[in-house]
Amino acid sequence: MKRRKIKTSYPKSRNAFILVALVITATIITALFSTFFIHVYAKEKITISEFQISTNVAIP
Repeated sequence: MKRRKIKTSYPKSRNAFILVALVITATIITALFSTFFIHVYAKEKITISEFQISTNVAIP
């Protein structure tokens, strides 16, 4: 009886552990990606602001 309970509960905890690991890796990847994009945007900040100004003029 005890062995059956362990076998039924073990895959659930294993799946939960895998899901947690995937979530952690996804957050790390997104954090690194966002920092990379912040550095790229810092270099091209002037062009982005000019594009926003041109779109604001075209809307009205």
